[in-house]
Amino acid sequence: MFAAILLVVLVGAFPKAEVLVYPYIVMLKATPAVAFAPLLVVLIGSGPWVKIVVAALIAFFPAVIGGIDGIKRTPERLLVISDAYGCSRWTEFRHVVCGFAIAGFFSGMKTSAPLAVVGAIVGEFVDATAAGKSGIGLYIASHARYVYMDQVFAGVVMATTLGLTFFITVAVFSHYVDRRLRLER
Repeated sequence: MFAAILLVVLVGAFPKAEVLVYPYIVMLKATPAVAFAPLLVVLIGSGPWVKIVVAALIAFFPAVIGGIDGIKRTPERLLVISDAYGCSRWTEFRHVVCGFAIAGFFSGMKTSAPLAVVGAIVGEFVDATAAGKSGIGLYIASHARYVYMDQVFAGVVMATTLGLTFFITVAVFSHYVDRRLRLER
């Protein structure tokens, strides 16, 4: 998510950068995870990094798009007022634009958090090697192979619970940040 934050800050500070990075972000999102996950196994090898990278790539898109949309939703009147008060571009960015970017970023993170669980499971499906003998994805895949549907359903319930936990964690943290920064939605 650090890369997503950096990208949102870059686009917020330099609006013309959006034209350069947006097509690549959309192209990354349009590529199915099951298509690029095997490539990651070849590029970075087998093991936990495949799951981490797949989860991060899947979760990346909604957070970045949410942050960029938040920047675009900054009311023009607030920018005009900050200009009238003689605020520097940096001060305007920090105190006006970043508030809207944060609100949009957290909105995207509410979608990204459960998707990270999906990404980790996809990574486990693709990289079911000796390096990864545990995990919800491997649990589901190994039981589905032998048609133990009750165990598959238990794995799905575990994944759903984990995704909901991630969502609730982000929602609570978002609420805390909103209150702390006195952001309005």
